[in-house]
Amino acid sequence: MKLFALAPIESRFEPRYYGLDSKTVPTPNRYQVFYQWRQSLRKDPVDLLLKSGSLPVRFFLLRDILRDRTSPDFKAIKHNLRKYQPRRRLLAQQLADGTWSPQADIPNLAPEKVATLAFLDQLEKVHTLLDLGTTLQQEKMKKAMIRLLKFGNEDGVFPGRIYHQAQLVYLAIQLGLDQNPIVQRAEQPLFRSQHKNGSWPLDLDDMGSDSESCYWTTMQITWSLAHSSKLRKRKGLERALGYLREHYLEEGLSPILPTKEAWDHFHVGPSSPALLHGGTLRLLEILRLMDAPLDRPIRKMLNWLQDQQLPNGHWPAIVGRDRRGDESVTLRVLYVFQHFAPKQAAAAYEEYDQYE
Repeated sequence: MKLFALAPIESRFEPRYYGLDSKTVPTPNRYQVFYQWRQSLRKDPVDLLLKSGSLPVRFFLLRDILRDRTSPDFKAIKHNLRKYQPRRRLLAQQLADGTWSPQADIPNLAPEKVATLAFLDQLEKVHTLLDLGTTLQQEKMKKAMIRLLKFGNEDGVFPGRIYHQAQLVYLAIQLGLDQNPIVQRAEQPLFRSQHKNGSWPLDLDDMGSDSESCYWTTMQITWSLAHSSKLRKRKGLERALGYLREHYLEEGLSPILPTKEAWDHFHVGPSSPALLHGGTLRLLEILRLMDAPLDRPIRKMLNWLQDQQLPNGHWPAIVGRDRRGDESVTLRVLYVFQHFAPKQAAAAYEEYDQYE
């Protein structure tokens, strides 16, 4: 069983290798374990991102990975985020009504199509701002989110495809609006359209049992909803995770990304098709969010993911193609191993104890 790539064979089941003392420490210390995991890599990605990461990446790294919200460094980064040019530029382009593109009539395009384009543009802008560390404390972000929620109808259905509906719910969850009645109504069509096997179709109107399932739509919806502590307890999400795991590495399960190469696309974005990317890394993110118990298939995924680290310390946007690496992908990998490395160490600790 491979745990950390550079662990000598004879020491892999030694608790002290993971920062543990079998005589005095009854359970693994997750902070020590995560640090030991970082030290086992070619280069420590945390040090790399602290030195060369963009301002938003360093903000999330300090806040979520290093759990630092009080140091002068964190306070300075949080303050400087307000002046971060990509964020300031996007906010400066916002119109008075909270949108970025006026809903004007477009020749030869039906009004509902115009509304859909406006909704998708608003989704992309709000998602981008969220990724740049923007919160509802910024008045323009609040205005943008209010405008976004107005695109829904009385049944809680929003324009676009079903994964755009899930993206809206994800944004609301991340911004602390999951108790909003409009958001709660938007959740219901997602669960009503889910197939019995746990998968989802491409569109909300494809709700029949004969409608085609889309694996990557199912992945994106599951990932989006799993960010809610309430929603990830629903049986529908458990069925979705079962479907995703059952068909892991299969191809031809989606009309959008039909080939097996989709599993190697780690980089994700706020608009399609990048919205549906993520591959093996996204599945591991879902397993982390749903706190799945460590088992052999997850271990294999983790080992494979760890092996994809590039010589410069980053993880690639696309495995086998990207040689420079992607800082946002690297940060997401850290979230995964921050969660699973202690589980790996605990399993090794138990096996060592049994061996003794």
